[in-house]
Amino acid sequence: RPVTIGDNCWLGTNSVILPGTHLGEHVVVAAGAVVSGQVPSRCVVAGSPARIIRRFNGEVWVSGDDPIPRTPHPRNSVDL
Repeated sequence: RPVTIGDNCWLGTNSVILPGTHLGEHVVVAAGAVVSGQVPSRCVVAGSPARIIRRFNGEVWVSGDDPIPRTPHPRNSVDL
């Protein structure tokens, strides 16, 4: 599964970007973070598993201790 990294992203030392991950533009990944799923633009993520710790709302940086939305694996999806 391809990994997509947007423009102007910073990846910290020893960070891990798992297959199928999409990073938006201007994303900062902290050192040692393990990232999967879809990370929106203008965020700072950290941890294992990575969580959004800061988000830019267009005017100021706000706290954002949010989980990153996970993309379901195609083998695990069920058509209803």
